[in-house]
Amino acid sequence: GVQRSPGQGYNYQIFNSPDTAYTSEHFSKHDRGGLSHNISGGIDISLTPRTSLTLSTNLRYSKGDNWSRIEYNDYDSSGTLTQIVNRDETEADIGNSQEFNLNFRKTFDKSDRLLTFDAKHSYSLDNEVSDLFEISSDALDPTIFQRTTNNESEYSWLFQTDYVHPIGKEGKFETGAK
Repeated sequence: GVQRSPGQGYNYQIFNSPDTAYTSEHFSKHDRGGLSHNISGGIDISLTPRTSLTLSTNLRYSKGDNWSRIEYNDYDSSGTLTQIVNRDETEADIGNSQEFNLNFRKTFDKSDRLLTFDAKHSYSLDNEVSDLFEISSDALDPTIFQRTTNNESEYSWLFQTDYVHPIGKEGKFETGAK
């Protein structure tokens, strides 16, 4: 689906210490959003009347386009405007994730006796690139351009098995591994 999240903010700070005395105000606007899609599917296979195998998957893709603008106004202790900084940021964010599941289930003639095995593999990738452009009224450093990148990935495997065996009328033995 498509989503957009616009917003704005204001911050006013006063610093009044012996070595640093100034006031700063920040005006900000931002818009976050983009596209994301999910696809899920699965199949349940009955191998025998008491044994089943389930396979399922979930796939996700997202692409975000975000921007923000912040204006910083700094004042000295007498209230005189000393510096104006405008900072713009644009960010492109592309991510995807996949999850695969395999579930085995076996029941027995004896009520409440059960054997299960589950396996899960998942991974996700997230790549962000941001361009930051800053214009300052400071004559010594009026313009700054920065580019940041953040690439993340996560891979995981999970294996689990459980066995339940009834003992007597109300007892049971349980064991498993993960």
